[in-house]
Amino acid sequence: MDQEKFNQTLGETLRSHRTLLRLTQADLGKKTGISRASIANMETGRQSMSAYQAYHIAAALGLSSVDRLISPERDDRAEIFRPPELGNKTVEHLSDFFSRSVG
Repeated sequence: MDQEKFNQTLGETLRSHRTLLRLTQADLGKKTGISRASIANMETGRQSMSAYQAYHIAAALGLSSVDRLISPERDDRAEIFRPPELGNKTVEHLSDFFSRSVG
């Protein structure tokens, strides 16, 4: 899957989660510190989101992980791959770091 298609798929999923929670783009922007215009651009696939932005968006939407921004129904269209050298210990350290830095 190319980046453009990935961004569109991610944007569709973002919009779906946001609308299910009955949040406006402005509401989500306030919760994440991301402008409403950027949220709108991400939802249409015109703008990529950084890992940092994805983390804060997932948290604001109450998702258990960033991976949930790509719903299971869309697994045939997009997958998130982790490099094999990323071991359990590294994942634990990263999770710990991110859980302490959000707040």
